[in-house]
Amino acid sequence: MTGRGLGTALIREFGKKYIFTNSDITAIIADPATTNLRSISSFKKAGFESVRTVRLAGEAFDRLVVCWNR
Repeated sequence: MTGRGLGTALIREFGKKYIFTNSDITAIIADPATTNLRSISSFKKAGFESVRTVRLAGEAFDRLVVCWNR
């Protein structure tokens, strides 16, 4: 069931209905692998913005840090 926008809808609704219901939380951060283009696309469509690319210690791949500010 890929390509139907379900990931985007799930990310958006989970953020709105569960995470941002806590007024102390001002942002949601995620870090999908840069090679996971479907995941990155879903996060961006859900309202996340790219922040930077990082490589964590012990990993052989880069991650794209994305952020959704309240």
